[in-house]
Amino acid sequence: MNARGRAWPDRGWEKYTHRKCYQFNKALRLTFDDGDCSHCKDYLTTQCKHLDEFMDAL
Repeated sequence: MNARGRAWPDRGWEKYTHRKCYQFNKALRLTFDDGDCSHCKDYLTTQCKHLDEFMDAL
């Protein structure tokens, strides 16, 4: 699921998990440290290497 609680698009949720660039957002509870891109500290920021891809998916 993405940050808005929706399922990821048809392309498969695996595409949005466990990327090498993932860095857990420490503002979240540790139970959210599951490798999901929506829990990354750079998700939907200008620091995110995949911002264009995520914006297309939302």
